[in-house]
Amino acid sequence: MNHENNQEINLRQFLSLRAFKELLKNPPNDFSNRIGEEGFLEIANFLSNIPPEDKLNPMAMFQHISSYVYQEGHEVFKEFYLQTYKTINSEHIQYVVKKTGDPDDEADGPSITKQMLENEGRDACQDLQKWETEMKQKTKRATEDDNKPAS
Repeated sequence: MNHENNQEINLRQFLSLRAFKELLKNPPNDFSNRIGEEGFLEIANFLSNIPPEDKLNPMAMFQHISSYVYQEGHEVFKEFYLQTYKTINSEHIQYVVKKTGDPDDEADGPSITKQMLENEGRDACQDLQKWETEMKQKTKRATEDDNKPAS
C-alpha cells in the first residue's frame, strides 16, 4: 500500500489516526475486557506487518488503519474506535484552529495547517510504533515468565 509522500493528510484522516492511537494507549476498561490481551496482540501484529515505508506516512497509515478497523470480525474494535473518534473530534478541531491562529480557517485550510497535520500525523504514527514495540515486549516477557520452571 505504498503511497507517495506528496499526498496530504486532511483533518478527518488525522483525527482517525489520533483516535486509533488514543484507543490503544488509553483503552476504556470495557474495551480491554472485550478484546483481551489476544486482541491487543493481534493489533500489534497488524501494526508490525505494515510495510516500513508506510509506518511514518500518515496518509498510508490512515488507509491501513481504516482497512483494519472495518474488517469483518473487528466489530468491537470498530465500535470503540468510532466512539473515540467522536470524542476527540471536536476537541481536536478546536486545537487545530487555535494552533493555526485563525479561527476563520476551514479544517482543510491553508498550507500551514496541512504541514501541521502532517507533523502531528507523523507523531501519531511514531506513537503507534512505540505502542506496538511495548505490546510485543510485554507479551514476550509474559511468555518467558510462563515458560520458566517453578522453583
